[in-house]
Amino acid sequence: MLSALVLPGISMAQELAFLEESAITEPSFLERSVDIALADVGVNEPIRLQGRETTRGVAFSIRADEVITDARLRLRLAYSPNMDPSRSQFSVMLNGEMIHSMLLDPVDGTTDTIDVDISPYVFLPDNDLVFSLQAARIDNEMSCANPADDSVWAQISNSTTLMINASRIGVKSDLANLPLPFFDPRDATELSLPVVFPGKPSLASIEAAAVIASHWGNLASYRGARFPVHVGELPASHAIVLATKGTRVGGLGFERISGPTIEIMDNPEVPGGKLLIVAGRTSKEMLTAARALALGDHLLSGQRAVVAEPIMSARKPYDAPNWIPTDRPVSLGELANAGLLEGHGISPGILGVNFQMAPDIFLWSRKGIPLDLRYRFPGAQWLNLDRSRLDVLINNKYINSVELSAEQNQPVGERLLSADYEMNHARVVLPPHLVFGQNTLQFYYDLHPAVDDPCEASLPAELRTGIDATTTLDLSGVHHFAKMPNLAFMAQAGFPFSRMADLSETAFVVSDSVDPQEVSALLTVVGNIGSKTGYPATGLKVVSAHDVNSVADRDLIVLGTLANQPVFSKWGESSPLIVEGNTAAVRRGVESNGTMSRFYSLLTGESSTDLLRLPVSSMTGILASFESPLASNKTVVALMGAAASDLVTLADSLRSPKTGALIQGDLVVVKGGGIESHVVSDEYYIGELPVHVWVQWFLGLRPWLVSVLMFLGLALVVFAAMRLMHYRAVRRGLELE
Repeated sequence: MLSALVLPGISMAQELAFLEESAITEPSFLERSVDIALADVGVNEPIRLQGRETTRGVAFSIRADEVITDARLRLRLAYSPNMDPSRSQFSVMLNGEMIHSMLLDPVDGTTDTIDVDISPYVFLPDNDLVFSLQAARIDNEMSCANPADDSVWAQISNSTTLMINASRIGVKSDLANLPLPFFDPRDATELSLPVVFPGKPSLASIEAAAVIASHWGNLASYRGARFPVHVGELPASHAIVLATKGTRVGGLGFERISGPTIEIMDNPEVPGGKLLIVAGRTSKEMLTAARALALGDHLLSGQRAVVAEPIMSARKPYDAPNWIPTDRPVSLGELANAGLLEGHGISPGILGVNFQMAPDIFLWSRKGIPLDLRYRFPGAQWLNLDRSRLDVLINNKYINSVELSAEQNQPVGERLLSADYEMNHARVVLPPHLVFGQNTLQFYYDLHPAVDDPCEASLPAELRTGIDATTTLDLSGVHHFAKMPNLAFMAQAGFPFSRMADLSETAFVVSDSVDPQEVSALLTVVGNIGSKTGYPATGLKVVSAHDVNSVADRDLIVLGTLANQPVFSKWGESSPLIVEGNTAAVRRGVESNGTMSRFYSLLTGESSTDLLRLPVSSMTGILASFESPLASNKTVVALMGAAASDLVTLADSLRSPKTGALIQGDLVVVKGGGIESHVVSDEYYIGELPVHVWVQWFLGLRPWLVSVLMFLGLALVVFAAMRLMHYRAVRRGLELE
């Protein structure tokens, strides 16, 4: 039967209409092969079947416009050497159909890689893959399993892979289906959405493409997105085309443009492919169409629509939809589906809630972030409450354990109607140093049954635990203040550019001779920022290098190769990098603190900086961040590649969870597949603090200054006392005379 999974951005009625339209068109096919590992569908660690937890299901989906033609499961399985081969069986089911069953015989080894052919007819749009274990210990004659016995188990690696071949079905061209077929939330693979320009991309067309990329980047935030760029030709796939009246691309002409236009049509280059046309009579109208698409694609219908400039309310700093608010407590029910907060069985695993926040939140003057925790669990009838506990973690770091005991002030109604479970309340504080831009709040129930002997008592089939959705995180009253530059902020949250969700205080600076791969890197970067904020970049500016002064009041992202981006050499005195032909020289002071470097120069009359020369040929590229030479407290992030293709690699390194976690400091050198992070730039601070908090913070970082101030204060008191004594002595002398 079909799962009742609700997909983000697509209603069930919309999806059914999409599939009906597929049925009435003459099918044409695009073959696709894709490998889906369990790790790609949210299984972050191996699946362990043990004791009473002998069944585990994994959900995955198939694109709405594809049918499976061939499939195979590559199962990587390990199991206990203590299995009784006559009574231990492992099985795999897909949507209720048995697709594999085997006896577990340790004589043949305890680790197997097994290929299982799967009939295409078993697949549904939403699928449940279920692993089951029936196990017995070789020296145990009991028919019931002991949940405390950890010597009998089976483990499925999360590298277990489903390898499928699929054919894509041709569909009717209708804007009402958006974001299908260009983006399908069922697809677990990385989104690769080509963007086509009729000729050399203009700055206005790049701005329009960036707005669209930020929108699609947000849709694909759970799997990542990249945007290959094509100039003057259509790819053999779905694609987005940006055009103005009178231009042509791949045999298509755009003569009938009467205003800001969004249109969907067949791609003449490939059967079943679609083109999403974003066009206007002028570049300004094309940008209007891009904004209307990003903000209201769900309101469009028909094959073609002429749209108007959307009315956009002014954004406020730190109001990104994907960031938790800082003006009120936020409940976990607002951050995650209730199902993610509920556990099943005696070993429910880790319950996790992801949340994002501005990385410059200042928690120095607070003990941490309060978590007002409410949690449910079975009562003493089933559990040994003295041995059981609930562990709280943040980003895989242990914080605290809370006891499982009934809350004394639990409402009488809850006690009477819910005798099979208890509710409790606890207050946990999350340490500031463990909280970042992207976070995972985790809960682990360590449960022990009231009776360990499995033959005396059994647990109910639907034993449940849970974190109540009313549990709250409270960031009310925090301040925004951070030391810069910090490339980790950029990798984690797109900060400081994401401070304004629409990027209205951000500008991209491209080279005067824009390369398609440079544009692709720009779109990938802005798509990644859109995935962090949850809002399209409708306020973004794109300028060329010679017009950089026109955006002096903005934070800047500069892209280009070391040879063709003149800004890199123009700002040589202000940045930590000096471009000299085929060499990039890194300016590194004697101390990372610029004040100490200048003090050293003042005392010795000599320069306190060293130049570390790096040949361009030895690296893929450089990520650098420093204070803008055009305005104080504004940030520059530079993506510098040895070649234009390297810029795409740098953009991918920023959005990849694996490499992004390695990006630190203000200078990152990418070479040979590795990442080296350094701190070389002078520091500066952005944000504001109340005066009393700033004084505490300032003195807290300089404890020696507290001693100096105490000495000066004591000296002032002594001086005042001596003056007072002198004054009194003079008065007594005058009175005697």
